Amino acid sequence: MKPKIYTVRSNARRDARKQGLDPDSVVACEGGFVIGSNKPKIKASPTDTKRAILRGMLLAGWQRADRLQSALGWQPHTIRGAISTLAKAESLTVERKREGTTTFYRAAKLVASSPAPGDASANAE
Repeated sequence: MKPKIYTVRSNARRDARKQGLDPDSVVACEGGFVIGSNKPKIKASPTDTKRAILRGMLLAGWQRADRLQSALGWQPHTIRGAISTLAKAESLTVERKREGTTTFYRAAKLVASSPAPGDASANAE
């Protein structure tokens, strides 16, 4: 079967993604672009995702916002959004402090504080 020739690279990349292929497998050919490889996409393991890296850095202690940006390649608003989403999804307590113009973040596991059964202080009004 003759491969489909695309005149626009982005269309070939889009179709490669739809087929579950690596969009970087699109190669130039005479007359346009073709999807060059049937190699399936390799998914990142859960420990290699940027979210996991962010989580590990925050749980390790105070991290400067600019260090998080350089480690993940994200803009400041993306860092703030990811920290907020991570905190909600994984029940983390995230603390923020500012020293001058530098912002620092850290996270800790949120411990649910429910009163023990039969606790008199919980029933007192």
